[in-house]
Amino acid sequence: MMRIICLLGFMLVLKSAMLAQNFGLGASGLYNFQTESVGAGIRGTIFPNRTVSISPQVSYFFPFNKVHEYTAGLALEVKFVRTRLFNIYGLAHGGYNRWISYDASALPNAEPSNWNFEGGIGVSGVKCLRWFAEYRYNIRFRETHANAGLLYIFGCNNKSGTFKSKSRSKANDCPAFR
Repeated sequence: MMRIICLLGFMLVLKSAMLAQNFGLGASGLYNFQTESVGAGIRGTIFPNRTVSISPQVSYFFPFNKVHEYTAGLALEVKFVRTRLFNIYGLAHGGYNRWISYDASALPNAEPSNWNFEGGIGVSGVKCLRWFAEYRYNIRFRETHANAGLLYIFGCNNKSGTFKSKSRSKANDCPAFR
């Protein structure tokens, strides 16, 4: 039942993102340093203003890893450095975690359903097709992971992401406020 609620919530956020003017969709690869696990993720990103981004995300760590799990959640990203080439942001992420291989754990209180709370830092490009890289710390499980991928910003006025002139004009910028 919890899976259905999380999936429906994620779909509603994604639908509202697609109706918004400033949104993007992307994919990423993940690596958990403590469990030495690799995974993949998808995300949507909504840009309500120049500084804040709201990002519904789903990640999945594959069955061949020590830990087989998926997480569906929402991140709040706040840019604190913006340049012509990249942005640096802090992030907070909360999500539902389904630990599929919990029965193989040596932890005495291992449960299949959990909540994750993460804090981290990220850097991203500023063009319409944006690269990003993040380093996160899971406060609840005391583990870190890296996340890197690509995000496409829909409705970007300038498909190449470059400026027509050296002056920064709103007409030449992507609507996601760089």
